[in-house]
Amino acid sequence: MRRTGPTRREVLRDIGAVAGAVGGVAVAGRARAADDRWPTLGHGPGRDGYAAGNEGPSDALGPAWTVGTGAATTAPAVVDGTVYAGSLDGNCYAVAAADGTRKWTADVGPVGGDPTVSDGTVYVGSRERGVVALDAAAGAERWRHEVPAGVDASPTVVDGAVYVGGLDGTVYALDAATGEPAWTHTTDDEVSAAPAVAGDTVYVGGWDDRLRALDAATGDPRWTVGTGAAVTAAPAVTEDTVYVGGSDRSTGDPQNWRLYALDAADGTERWAVGTETAVRAPPAVAAGTVYVGSGPSVVALAADDGTREWTFEADARVTTAPVVAGSTVYAGTRRTGMYALNAGTGRELAAFDPGGPLAPADRGTTSRGNAPAVAGGRLYLGTVDGRLYALDERSATDGTTPWGVVGGGVVALVGGGAWLWRRRGTTK
Repeated sequence: MRRTGPTRREVLRDIGAVAGAVGGVAVAGRARAADDRWPTLGHGPGRDGYAAGNEGPSDALGPAWTVGTGAATTAPAVVDGTVYAGSLDGNCYAVAAADGTRKWTADVGPVGGDPTVSDGTVYVGSRERGVVALDAAAGAERWRHEVPAGVDASPTVVDGAVYVGGLDGTVYALDAATGEPAWTHTTDDEVSAAPAVAGDTVYVGGWDDRLRALDAATGDPRWTVGTGAAVTAAPAVTEDTVYVGGSDRSTGDPQNWRLYALDAADGTERWAVGTETAVRAPPAVAAGTVYVGSGPSVVALAADDGTREWTFEADARVTTAPVVAGSTVYAGTRRTGMYALNAGTGRELAAFDPGGPLAPADRGTTSRGNAPAVAGGRLYLGTVDGRLYALDERSATDGTTPWGVVGGGVVALVGGGAWLWRRRGTTK
């Protein structure tokens, strides 16, 4: 692992973290209440990948249990002691978070989009059946909305509406109780990235190299920005900024990859930072820092101006969406598996090798990056080889797991305070 030296911004931020631990938790001007759930990809409808009140394992990573699903497993959702995950075997699974005991299995067709759980209902995107709503307790189908060509993205549920993109190039707003469409918006190509919703605006990107801001009530466009490359990952949205991957084609190189920070109100570019590879998994945004996978690295950038704060170099390309729970960043690679990093410094705390990839070379066989979910002191993870893992703080030396911890370590938090804080894989 190699990281840049501590910056003045980092030192000041570490000091502020200790004060924040005493005075309360606030991020980007809004309070974040403790929440021991992870109901959707990126934790919330803004897809920022941050849960201030959640805590996961960091001293070591080892499986408390594992469940086979038979085919590539989506990113999980965790609500009320149950873990929900879809699989390309055509099923959505509900298992007990405590021990992995299967509660129910529902046939929904190959699941391309990560499940979202809201008000007792599980919403899944199916490549054969569109959007399917299931009873969270029993798995019975409540409704289904057929989408031509299917759905390969996680639904976003806010205020009684389900927002989802279809491989037919349409963005749908559906009634969460009935599945009836409230509005549709047509784009120029497939939409395989989950929408993000903040306030009264839906932000959604597509294979037509654009990011759109749509009125959440009507679907009317508010602004559209060219990204220079297909948007295959959900944007991450804070109160006033949208972070999204793209490319700067003004250089003549279509693979001049970028992470853009755009004004949420009008799409104006605030800053752009080059990345080693395309951003195909949502960045995480926590406590004034953006975390993004860039080639074989996890990079931390200042949210206000894109200044690099630290870099962690992994063993292979970072393929999962980074997520932040409490003081820890979790991100995984195609080769080794999942890393736990100190959010303030980028120092490696622990790692876990599941013995198989977290994302395939062709991203068309699983959801975007298979982001983990963090809840109840555990990290939940789906893999390409058809496994669902619950990881907690155990190691190969305690006799409880056949899997080892790769290069892990225990690092004290700065100052003793808590740091607060699918379809296709190549561009057209």
